[in-house]
Amino acid sequence: MFNFIIGKIAEKTQSSVTLSCSGIGYDIAVTPGTLFNIREGAEVKLYTYLQVREDGLSLFGFLTKEEKATFLKLISISNVGPKLAMAVLSGISPRDLALCVIHSDVKILSGIKGVGKKTAERIILELKEKVSAEDDGVIGADAGAAAGGTAQSDAVLALAALGFTRFEAAKLVGAVAKPGMSVEEIITLALKGNK
Repeated sequence: MFNFIIGKIAEKTQSSVTLSCSGIGYDIAVTPGTLFNIREGAEVKLYTYLQVREDGLSLFGFLTKEEKATFLKLISISNVGPKLAMAVLSGISPRDLALCVIHSDVKILSGIKGVGKKTAERIILELKEKVSAEDDGVIGADAGAAAGGTAQSDAVLALAALGFTRFEAAKLVGAVAKPGMSVEEIITLALKGNK
């Protein structure tokens, strides 16, 4: 119903903001990442999702389209509602979630508060096809490159051979890799960035 709302931040709490728009204050649940990046009095654009239930309406807001797209993919999973999806996004970025899915990293996902091992396994199983089939909201270009047969992929494998987990290696490579770089250049920059 609402794709986004633009307004001024009237109030902030630990898990929500009140967004003032045309004389109306919208109470919007947000992730800690969104909360950290906005300040009271600032005008912001929040991409929103409206949950309609028998007992009320709830608005969820995101600073980026990527985060909202990831949220929508999460709530499409059986037994994952908006609150659990927000908990997941509070514990991990959309790109890191994509890397967890690509590498079937249940340990990192189950380490997020509110996400047990079975839920983590279900998230990985149900998002696996979506992450590999699409290169949009849930998966960033860096994560996609790390999954393919490119210099970035080779760099991830090399860093994993040096003792990094595949997840850590993919994160390091994603932070430094640029198109046209050789495997050696990527590894050198990744190791420098890890110090």
